[in-house]
Amino acid sequence: MKYSDALLWKLELSGAALCTALSLFLRELYTLCGRSLTGILFGAVNHSIWEGAKTLLLPLLIWGLLVQLSISPVFHRYLPVKVCAVSVSLLLYIGLSASVRQAVGCALWAELSVTAVCAVFCAATTCLCYRSRLRWELCFAPAAVAVFLLAAFYFSFTPFPPHNALFLDPDTGMYGVIPEHIDRGAAALDAMIKTGL
Repeated sequence: MKYSDALLWKLELSGAALCTALSLFLRELYTLCGRSLTGILFGAVNHSIWEGAKTLLLPLLIWGLLVQLSISPVFHRYLPVKVCAVSVSLLLYIGLSASVRQAVGCALWAELSVTAVCAVFCAATTCLCYRSRLRWELCFAPAAVAVFLLAAFYFSFTPFPPHNALFLDPDTGMYGVIPEHIDRGAAALDAMIKTGL
């Protein structure tokens, strides 16, 4: 296909819907894979904010690659734009998810709503920035480094999570991969004691 602004808008917005659906699938992948390594690498291993963000990050990056391969926007311009849009969308997801969890808890409909908003935001930001007069080509090298940095975050924060609120599973009060045979009642009570509830 030949690149056009209208086609980029259509692909990015349809990608937002697809990324939201894929994020829902990746949230369940860990369970579907029988808690295997594939589920750990690509799925959500607990209900922390990071694990939710992780299920959005991978589809957004893959969709950006598919758009690049299908309509061939200028690579040295598209990569910095896409990396910037994905990074800002990830930060938006973290902020919105934390706010929504304070208001309504960990409801799946709320998490999916936040995911959809962030996916549409990423699509719109990509299209608007790509069409802007800013010289995104100058940011190609930092954007290429940022892709590897995002990949490092993606693959290392699940098995080795930092101990802060972003990585805390609200159900168990634990971080990272939750052991299979755990007394969830005791873990929930321990989490309540730690948070002072």
